[in-house]
Amino acid sequence: VDRFGKSAVLTFESVGSSRLELLVQEELTRWMGQLSTLAVHRMISKKEKWAQEGGEFTTDIVKGDGGRINVVSAPCQLEIDAHQGPQGHWNYQLEALREELMDHIPAAGATVLDAWSHVGQFGNHMAKRGAAEVVLLEESLALAKLSRDNVVKNKVEEQCSVLHRGSVQDELKSMATSGIRFNCVSLNVRVRFQRYFKQREGQFGRWFKPTLKGYASAVTLGAQVTSRGGYLCVAFYLPIRDEHWAISLVKDGLEQANRSGSLVWQGIGLSPTAGLASSAMEDSWTPILVCIRLH
Repeated sequence: VDRFGKSAVLTFESVGSSRLELLVQEELTRWMGQLSTLAVHRMISKKEKWAQEGGEFTTDIVKGDGGRINVVSAPCQLEIDAHQGPQGHWNYQLEALREELMDHIPAAGATVLDAWSHVGQFGNHMAKRGAAEVVLLEESLALAKLSRDNVVKNKVEEQCSVLHRGSVQDELKSMATSGIRFNCVSLNVRVRFQRYFKQREGQFGRWFKPTLKGYASAVTLGAQVTSRGGYLCVAFYLPIRDEHWAISLVKDGLEQANRSGSLVWQGIGLSPTAGLASSAMEDSWTPILVCIRLH
């Protein structure tokens, strides 16, 4: 259950758990009072595997008008759309890391690229902190519209431009070829799931888990559009026991771009309120955020 003021989003990650929906709703009403919006994501894939890029879930707006939910992320007011499913959902663990990271990045007068911008949270925050120019780049049309709406909502239109492209990586290549550089680049690479024969069980069902393919190439492209002395921030989704992979993937990407840098900050998305997978699982996955200052 994720709570946003008087709104809530329920995610049932197993087929059987949806039987508890009425009980959960009663408990939410008891503890939170009358809800203005209630959205429910239900797992419908019989083998409970995350292999259909969101198609394994169905989403219903049980209460409220439309699927848009307001999220307060001071000093910004942002909207998410429940119809985007679990993969388009607000990740409290990752956003807590981002807020902590931004204290380590000088924003005043900076040029910023927010790649895979989601709902534009990083770009809006940097604009509010005084960035001179912010480009929000997204390949999902629905998320690009949300990013644009959030820019207007936060009154930072003069600083922000929202670009919708069919491929973020292709656009990054074009920017690199054109010699475009930014003082800060944020890469929020979309999580993809692939079949692994050795993955007999786990957090995302039998045979499937998030793939690491694409991270190193994204870091390479991000480094090519980051200026000397600029900051490159990369969000990963990795098993807790293998959090060191994040640094290895960044090193590989920087080597391919013939760039070097120093580690400014690294955070892992664990907190007393963070939801964890079963303790019986060996590979509980969590967001990890890394920031490098390029030389």
